[in-house]
Amino acid sequence: MDNSSNKSSNRLPVQTLILLLLIKLLVLIYTYLTLPVYYAIQQPFRVLERAYRVRARQEDPNDPYSPWIRTGQLPYHYLDDCRTLPEAQRRSLEVNGVDTPCLGYRQVLSEVDVRQSDGKVLKKCELSDYQWLTYGEADTRIAHIARGLLINGVKPRDTVLIFFDTRLEWLLTAQAILRIGAVITTLYSTLGTDSLVYGINETEVTHVITTEDLLTKLAKIRAQIPRVKTVVYIELPYRQHSTPDATNGDNTVELIKFEQLEKDGQLAPEKLIGLVPTEDDRALIQYTSGSTGVPKGVILTHKQILSGLVSIRTLVYREFAEPRKHLYIAYLPLTHVLEFCAEMFCFTSGVRIGYGTPNTLTGAGTALRDVTKSDIALLRPTFMVSVPLILERIRKGIETTVAKRGQLFQTMFNYAVDYKIQWQLRGYRTPIIDYLVCRKIRAMVGGRLGYMMVGGAPLNSYTQQFLRVCLNINLAQGYGSTESTASVTSQDFDDNLGTGHIGSPLFGLKVRLIDWPEGGYRPTDKPYPRGEAVVGGPNVAVGYYKLDDETREAFEVSSSAGTVGDNSSIHWFRMGDIVEVDGNGVFKIIDRKKDFVKLQFGEYVSLGKIESELKNFQFVDNVCVYGDSRHDYLIALISPNQLSIRELAAQLVAADNNDVNNIEKFSDLCQNKKLVDYVCRELRLYCQSTGRLHKMEIPSKIMLCSDEWTPANGLVTPALKIRRKSIQIFYQQFIDKLYE
Repeated sequence: MDNSSNKSSNRLPVQTLILLLLIKLLVLIYTYLTLPVYYAIQQPFRVLERAYRVRARQEDPNDPYSPWIRTGQLPYHYLDDCRTLPEAQRRSLEVNGVDTPCLGYRQVLSEVDVRQSDGKVLKKCELSDYQWLTYGEADTRIAHIARGLLINGVKPRDTVLIFFDTRLEWLLTAQAILRIGAVITTLYSTLGTDSLVYGINETEVTHVITTEDLLTKLAKIRAQIPRVKTVVYIELPYRQHSTPDATNGDNTVELIKFEQLEKDGQLAPEKLIGLVPTEDDRALIQYTSGSTGVPKGVILTHKQILSGLVSIRTLVYREFAEPRKHLYIAYLPLTHVLEFCAEMFCFTSGVRIGYGTPNTLTGAGTALRDVTKSDIALLRPTFMVSVPLILERIRKGIETTVAKRGQLFQTMFNYAVDYKIQWQLRGYRTPIIDYLVCRKIRAMVGGRLGYMMVGGAPLNSYTQQFLRVCLNINLAQGYGSTESTASVTSQDFDDNLGTGHIGSPLFGLKVRLIDWPEGGYRPTDKPYPRGEAVVGGPNVAVGYYKLDDETREAFEVSSSAGTVGDNSSIHWFRMGDIVEVDGNGVFKIIDRKKDFVKLQFGEYVSLGKIESELKNFQFVDNVCVYGDSRHDYLIALISPNQLSIRELAAQLVAADNNDVNNIEKFSDLCQNKKLVDYVCRELRLYCQSTGRLHKMEIPSKIMLCSDEWTPANGLVTPALKIRRKSIQIFYQQFIDKLYE
């Protein structure tokens, strides 16, 4: 735990401190009296043996540039025999049975506008319980949607845009598009006008599938997207929407209700099937998150996506030996490759999927009416995927709730967490703490969650360990990209000890290291090889859509090595991250080429590394560190945690009579010199106390940014990763002022 918790315990009354010492003494006596029993029952040596086993090896141990591959092999699964996604879907139907539930959803029964104290208007929903489609019903709907698309002008090999948030119809539509031999493309619903026009025109789509609430957004750009002829929209009957005029001069757009599309397909002859795709046909043009520039369309074939699903099995083939026992909650954007692959894997492997939304996911959801249970409380999933920023918020939420219970409770909680961490690292479980402390916290995520996968950005080591302990779950960090179909390396669920690393290559993939002389990293480094990660294998993308120069720069193709008569080739992709690998074949990200800056006196610093550390600071929700090579220090642009800042303001700002009136206005608080100076000073003290950052890596100046960082304003990606360049442009005048 951080030093602040220890300081708070030191301020406790003497009698309370004596009581705490007695409790700790009793716990110590109990621990070592019962240790032989726990050792015999839990067999911690087996846990440690699994955690520290060799997970990957080099193909040629004598060549430092030789690729690393996973040890062992995957057991057979019926997906191994499938060559296209429609084939995998039908095989899943055969194996799992037509009457087995597979896709769950909630209907919106009513919706009202509620005005908050700050003037914002939030939509509050009353939702039904979960209703389920069986595999047979899902297959029937996919067939109807597929024929409906053909009847309404979609041709095989056409590109169809899916433009709406994650929901049941997204997956059904995607399967239908693939079934007729067409290609899916995706754009985030939060994109600005220019990006939306660019993506639609670049992919030359004629048909768009969307929801009723996004029709107005499309109508505004209708004149700029002349190729679009048909828009199919899902009605939202609980909302009041005016359907936009479908004509604009010569550009007439046909509007079709999704329900009508399905009816058209139901009435169409069954022999209308389009074109049966092959494994090398395009399946998806998926745009990158755009964290380092303009999003690029990544071309993925059926073969590459299925190979990505096989790689995902590396994580769960033991834990999900009986897939029907598991429930996956879907709420992240399906336009992100991580969520797309996770849902495709579950749908084709027999794991049930229940749909939710970010605003109704937990009890703190802003879109829930008082009478409505959250998605996670109602569904009670066993498996979910998340991104680091959401997990950081969960951790801070737990810590804030605990702090409100008083110093004594906070001290005991911190002691229990530290106790569990220490014994977990030795291979033991702590059932008493799990029952007394973790049970109520675990109820926040439904009470049955056993496995969580996190990706999209680096996860802070402390946050990972804290949530493993408090939620009592197996939490694994993965590493991948759109270009690698979300799969490169991952921690294993049976390694509940390691943090700060990204695991080992997934089955079917190779990862090699190459020199990066500018940063001083080489695979020949001792004691651990270091270098830029290059991933190769069947799930590496074809390249970027209509961007030949960028494709040649980032991708390469080489012949398969080592097998006589094997004329196949391997696609390789440069990840842009600098990694090191230990003796067990476990990888760790230590730098990123695009985050590497040189300060005035020639010192190189890694901005991503610093940001990962600063996210642990109590006043930080998100952060972008900036370095100018003309200066010898860094600055930090901080998106602050509003609750923590307001609580701090109550102590600092309200004490100053001149600033009492400013405490209600958050933008004024973020500019209050007294408050900013305090946060900056505490930030430096925090960094010094952890000892994980060098003096020159600690920001000397900060700015508290009152603007919310959202995908809508382009400051973060839909996966909530910062857009460094966009943030720099947005705050350039303030950056210049901080460097004056």
